[in-house]
Amino acid sequence: MGRQYRYFALSNHKLTANSYDVLRKNGEREEVFIALEGWRPRSASDRSGASEHEIDERRAHLIIDWNTGNRFMPLDRPFRYFALTDGEHPPEDPVAVVRRWADEHGDQEDMLVSMREWTPGVPFPQDGLDAVLIDAAEVDRLASVMEERRNGFEFYHYLAIVNDEHDVDDPVTVVRERPATGEIETYTAGLKWEPGGTPGKRVPITALAAREFTDSTMPERVREEKPYRYYAILIGDHAQVTAPDAVVRQKICPRCLHAEEVYRPGGRWVATNAVMQIRAGERPGRVVPISEEVATALRETRTPKPVLEREPAPRTVYRYYAVVSDDQPVDDPLTVVRVRDDIEEAYTPTLWWERATPAGERVPISASAALRFEETQFRRVFGEVRFQYYVAVNVFHPDPDDPAAVVRSVTDDLGVVLKENYSPDGQWTHVPWPDERALVPVSAGKAPRLREICDARRTEPLYYYRGRLSDPSQDTPETLTRYWDDLGNICAQYFRNGRWNDIEASFYSSSDTAHRVHPIGIDAVRRFEAQGNHDTPEPEPVREYTYYALTSDDVPRPAPFTGLIRVWSEGKREREERFSSVDRSWSTSYVREDYRYGKEEVELIAVSEAETSRVQDMLVARWQRFQTALNAYTYYAITDATHSLRDPVAFVRIWPTVDGERIEEYVRGSGYGKWEPRRGRPAGDAVELTEALRHRLEKRAYERFERP
Repeated sequence: MGRQYRYFALSNHKLTANSYDVLRKNGEREEVFIALEGWRPRSASDRSGASEHEIDERRAHLIIDWNTGNRFMPLDRPFRYFALTDGEHPPEDPVAVVRRWADEHGDQEDMLVSMREWTPGVPFPQDGLDAVLIDAAEVDRLASVMEERRNGFEFYHYLAIVNDEHDVDDPVTVVRERPATGEIETYTAGLKWEPGGTPGKRVPITALAAREFTDSTMPERVREEKPYRYYAILIGDHAQVTAPDAVVRQKICPRCLHAEEVYRPGGRWVATNAVMQIRAGERPGRVVPISEEVATALRETRTPKPVLEREPAPRTVYRYYAVVSDDQPVDDPLTVVRVRDDIEEAYTPTLWWERATPAGERVPISASAALRFEETQFRRVFGEVRFQYYVAVNVFHPDPDDPAAVVRSVTDDLGVVLKENYSPDGQWTHVPWPDERALVPVSAGKAPRLREICDARRTEPLYYYRGRLSDPSQDTPETLTRYWDDLGNICAQYFRNGRWNDIEASFYSSSDTAHRVHPIGIDAVRRFEAQGNHDTPEPEPVREYTYYALTSDDVPRPAPFTGLIRVWSEGKREREERFSSVDRSWSTSYVREDYRYGKEEVELIAVSEAETSRVQDMLVARWQRFQTALNAYTYYAITDATHSLRDPVAFVRIWPTVDGERIEEYVRGSGYGKWEPRRGRPAGDAVELTEALRHRLEKRAYERFERP
């Protein structure tokens, strides 16, 4: 934005290597980069006892990268190593160890943290510290000494237990002995030090090698042997582990996000956040650790819930016709037409059913013949491909002859596998597959009939309702939940404060005896929706919000802001919500977290509370035009005599700006690279692409581009 900043390393603890944050100043404006928060205005607490050392912008970004997890440091430099000492710490037990090196930007310095991990430091000398030149061979020994001191350990002797199968680099385990008392402890598979020794040959090792074993080798070994922890979810005071509301497993992987899965009747594990949410107080219930053996026994005893009352849906099926001529008989027709509820669609060369009324004689054909024609058209674009069909089963549709969904995999001559789902509108699309463990292979001959079954019931979702009844003799619930199958995946919504809330994945729960969960008839559901539920909206709590407007280089201009979020603190946790320009509501979001992990390419601009009203009005006023600009890409493939649709010369996309200007861009036929402004018309024919065909071509192009 043209701002000129001065950068400073900010530290409250001079002797702690990784305590540095980065401060930047621009006139009166001061901002601090906090590792998990990003840039924020400097507060009074940041000033208390803080020391500042001015650094250049490059050094500032090195520190930021290290603090946010990108801990790459140069390894091909000639380093000089120094022990920082003072009156209490001689070179044999230094305050810190630093390495100094030079590049085109001048002298640079890194500070040793632990385990050969270096963090960008600030140039010494520092007040009260002397720098003593040491040999590189001393660094590991000094790291061990400082590691023990930093963690408050008494001095230990470490020993690796080795045998014929495990050498000193991969020992059976590690023991440590406290010389002052002779006490011996062993590091166990429980990932903790426990009293007692271990039989075997003992080889002395450094504290650094012991820490590598406890932090890396043993945890990795445990993960390989036992990759999951298991929990029983209990809801209600009377719930028992012998009959839990759900069984959840959690992957043993500190770096894994969303590593929880809940067991579904029918043998499937589905992603969930139940354990995390219950422990955070965001949903009711208790989390009870259980063994893998108990979890297995509970899974075997869990049976599918009874089928609940459905909301009726119209039953409709397609009628298929081959459009023929003298030159193209019924076994090789011009195209195929399908009719449903007087709506006529033709299957186009772009592999999509579109509204059309093609000319020609029509001959009735079966659903199997129509599917064969679709496959033939697919092969005309992609060459010889193999189709494999599957059906998805779940608790609502456990019978493979009445499946939740029909899916297929398509493998082309390059070995590219496209996974497609038969959608409610009768198209093969690339929406996510159900859990593959819930898929049952079926023959190509059986697939058309199963597809017709899905066509017949998928005009509207089939909802399954459950409610909590304080009095089982009444049919008016206190709370209401509806479940439905979404292409093999089960979703849920809860009716609160007069409306259905956000969709989420769900698991069933039987409740305690005081609030049993019962199937609810559709009439009771309609009454409940009409009168609203009995929840009284809680008053809006008094919070101190910080607001950020969002901008992005990917959004067509002019668009000063693309969104608005607000942040506040609840105890030690920070919460975030994003403004919806559709209904002016606020809902939970994770923009800053996605930004920190590189999932969201946006810029956050702090705005005052007074400015937020103007930003909200602008977002709402622009919504209709703005969403059109964001979603109005039309794609084309450019073909010629030597480049067919499966291997086009180039891709072109056309989109309008919010001011109505027409923009055209192109990318070469690989499909990968930078979209560039299109000048002139590429030689060849332009074939408009459907979203499904574009995905297929991009997937194929990606595989061709990546393979040697």
